[in-house]
Amino acid sequence: MSKGAQTKLVQSKTLFHPSFYVKAMYNQYRSWVFDEEDCLPFKGEWRKRVFQALESKNLDVEIGPGSGGFFEHMAVNNKDRFFIAVELKYKPLIQTTRRIKNSTCINAKTIRYNARMLKDIFASGELNNIYIHFPDPWPKKRHHKHRLIKPDFVKTLHDLQRKDSFVEIKTDHKAYAREIKLFFEDSPYKKLEYYDDLHKQKDLNKDHFSTHFEKIFIRKKEAIRYLRYRK
Repeated sequence: MSKGAQTKLVQSKTLFHPSFYVKAMYNQYRSWVFDEEDCLPFKGEWRKRVFQALESKNLDVEIGPGSGGFFEHMAVNNKDRFFIAVELKYKPLIQTTRRIKNSTCINAKTIRYNARMLKDIFASGELNNIYIHFPDPWPKKRHHKHRLIKPDFVKTLHDLQRKDSFVEIKTDHKAYAREIKLFFEDSPYKKLEYYDDLHKQKDLNKDHFSTHFEKIFIRKKEAIRYLRYRK
């Protein structure tokens, strides 16, 4: 883990003054979201114990789902796959959870956890595809140590994934995209796609789903960097 990375995890149940979102996690959304403690027993057994599925079924993860639009889209349109969103902040966690509950997505769950500590909640070779859209770029140089995607994190992702699965990343930050590219290309991953401006690609699928942040950057005419690597 890079120096300066935040790995402390406050237990939600211990908060003296829980916010609306914390209370929602234990009330109307309790069947859809796992807190920092409740998720731990399922490590290595998410398919079997949570989704009552065979080990051969696909289990995908989105890290930092934002308001949950993409996560909901994937769950609704891929009912043969299972999805887990990992989010540390309470508001986007509940926004995402609300979406999957309202859509009755029985193939999706959310977890309140720090993505830097994925090995706490998933076992080696447990995951299929991983999506990381618009991770915080921490643009100031003195803050680069706080960036999520570092060589150790790439190594963790590779260990957690099954063969032939991919990692998909989007970012509007040019320098961060190039840094991420270097980290992945210095790893066992195989490059599938890299675009400096995703929406200028003539072969972009018309069904491509643009996230909330992506739409904002498109309106500002800012380029979206896109990276996809396969294990």
